[in-house]
Amino acid sequence: MKTMLLLGLKPGQTAEEFKANYIERHAKQLAENPAVQHLTANIICEPTQEMIDAGWGWGGKDDSGVLAIDEIWTDTDDVLSLYDDVNVIGAYETNQVILRDCVAQWPLGTKSHWVKRMGLLKCFDEQRPEDFFQYWEHIHAPKALNHHIGAGKYFQNHFVKCIKPAPVVWNGSMSLCYWNVDAFQFGHFSKPDSRAVIAEDGSHFMDRFLALYAEEYIMK
Repeated sequence: MKTMLLLGLKPGQTAEEFKANYIERHAKQLAENPAVQHLTANIICEPTQEMIDAGWGWGGKDDSGVLAIDEIWTDTDDVLSLYDDVNVIGAYETNQVILRDCVAQWPLGTKSHWVKRMGLLKCFDEQRPEDFFQYWEHIHAPKALNHHIGAGKYFQNHFVKCIKPAPVVWNGSMSLCYWNVDAFQFGHFSKPDSRAVIAEDGSHFMDRFLALYAEEYIMK
């Protein structure tokens, strides 16, 4: 089972201290743990002005406090026991749905070449999560694949079990990976009506969407 963990600051810790510790200590120690099968570490960063000019800002202001997101596959039933060194804001057992993939690889532990757009999604309060997952995968995803043609990868992560609740009751996360800012600018909303189509469709199954820029490190 894949687990996604939203990480933030410990009391008294600065963002600079968190980022200095995250890859060189936290992620490397996790990767060395024999209970960990796979690990992708994502540092959440401020979008550059170039990215903002290309239209990155759609999705609202980031007030989540999330500074990193771990995507981890383990052999343990107590994933949180591996996270004593960081502040876990929220954690979820996840069903990963791969809708578009790419075989590109680079050395483990190095920054991926992608411009990675991650998003956190919340369904409507009156909506069953199972219905949200079905709509997102089977109705929204084909539209997203048709309009986000510049993305080399498109993954959905359905949060099937909450291990630790976050302040917002998130129900899923998505990842769209673009080779560069130009690929995002011209390939995210690739058609004249793309922005309108995606926004209208999202209104049927999303109560909230938070767009995040992540620097990705595949550690194991």
